[in-house]
Amino acid sequence: MICFCSCGTRNDNSTGRNAVADGASMANGTISQSKIFVKDRSHYSQIFIDQLSTYSEPVSLVDEYVVTGTDTTYFPKDLALKSWMLFKAAKGDLVYLIDVSRLNLTDLDYRFRVIDKDGATVFTKMGRAVLAATFFLAAEMDEDIEMDESYGSNEYWDKTDECAFSIRVGIGRDDKGRNRLSLTYSCLENNTHAFDLGEIPILRTE
Repeated sequence: MICFCSCGTRNDNSTGRNAVADGASMANGTISQSKIFVKDRSHYSQIFIDQLSTYSEPVSLVDEYVVTGTDTTYFPKDLALKSWMLFKAAKGDLVYLIDVSRLNLTDLDYRFRVIDKDGATVFTKMGRAVLAATFFLAAEMDEDIEMDESYGSNEYWDKTDECAFSIRVGIGRDDKGRNRLSLTYSCLENNTHAFDLGEIPILRTE
């Protein structure tokens, strides 16, 4: 599989390496879920539940929201449930396309591809990304150059031992009524399958 390193508008290589390392530690560690109450596990990824074990306070997952202490936070629903949405962007001679479908309250399936000016596919990646477990603490912030504004987003991760793919889904729509998301893909140093696509612009629905 071809992969490219540190592509995006915000994250640097160190962020990607930390994300990969955190994923590896979670896979090798012993998960304690004594502080987590889950009403119905079918709504959430087991990965998401496992990652919550590192949070310092008791957590309850009840239907469509997270309860921590006296705070209640709803899960993001900016993407349609079990329906594919196409996001696209163009930069130079490349067109970036990603199809995304929300499976439940925490998981996204995606199909990402990059096409050159001749219509040839130069990069593809597909998989499943999981919502960051502590999304309820604060939204991520991204810059939209086209709209000249900052906007909040929720981050989903697809991690392997070597690489981490981030999908940051914008909260709400831009002033033209379009959903938007941004992507980064970072790998550990000395990865032998690098393919440099430069910075990926914000992708939007039409």
